[in-house]
Amino acid sequence: MPTVKLRQASEKDLKGIMTVENDCFGSERYDSRTVRAFLRRRDSFVIVAIEGGQVLGAAMCLFSSGLGEGRIASIAVLRNHRRQGIGSRLLDECEHVLGALSLQRYVLEVDTRNRSAVRLYRDRGYVTTGRIDDFYSRGRHAFVMEKTVVSPPRRVRLRPS
Repeated sequence: MPTVKLRQASEKDLKGIMTVENDCFGSERYDSRTVRAFLRRRDSFVIVAIEGGQVLGAAMCLFSSGLGEGRIASIAVLRNHRRQGIGSRLLDECEHVLGALSLQRYVLEVDTRNRSAVRLYRDRGYVTTGRIDDFYSRGRHAFVMEKTVVSPPRRVRLRPS
């Protein structure tokens, strides 16, 4: 039985990432141009969770070395592959890469109704620092959550799974 592997995404993964985006976010998904920008920009990275050649999940992050801040823009896992720890592993890898870039603060927004994601982030040391009304759509609000890291690691390469 294949096991889920994490790795840095490339443009070859675009179709699979878009499948995840469509499954998880529907009309609120990132479009392919935006995902392609995450894949190409020097101040961003994308991690994919792969099993048997299929993209099961993806995480997209931006960072600013000048601000010492990383932003987790999205973590998503195909609906039929949730509750297997894939989202948690994607978060771990995002934090690993952001820490290796010597960033001291990680920021994200999460739907206030997504209790499992809010719980995951809180369990990992994120605190709610604000709320943005109608962030996703009318009546769908977001918590702004942050995590401060005291002494980040110095390694810069992605870890193999």
